[in-house]
Amino acid sequence: MATGSNHTSLVRLLSAAGANSQLLPPEEPHPPMMLLGLVQHMAEVERNWLQRVLAGQDVPPVFGKSNHDGFALQSERGLDEAVTAWQAEVSCGRELVANAGLDDSGHLSEQEAGHVGDKGVSLRWTMVNMIE
Repeated sequence: MATGSNHTSLVRLLSAAGANSQLLPPEEPHPPMMLLGLVQHMAEVERNWLQRVLAGQDVPPVFGKSNHDGFALQSERGLDEAVTAWQAEVSCGRELVANAGLDDSGHLSEQEAGHVGDKGVSLRWTMVNMIE
């Protein structure tokens, strides 16, 4: 989907360069705008737009109920685990849209619809939104 091979290559490069060993600084709370938080957020974005919105599935947040946007960091989770989860979400999303048309639509929650202005969104709109 929006998170394609270029993003995957960048995350793998950063991980191989040792980013995994420097994920969480000693201070608490950890700042969420770190590579780990961004990768977790990308996994949650994939799940939300493709599984919940377009496919209408009732799936929990990727990294636990209290981490609905993916940004919350846990010291026991490393980048490798987050990348694996994100890649699984990308694979699932690809399967869900493989036979879908760009005009196929999904439905937003009331809260999300308030931001968008409509409860229905097409696959086309979703892909553009994920790229932006």
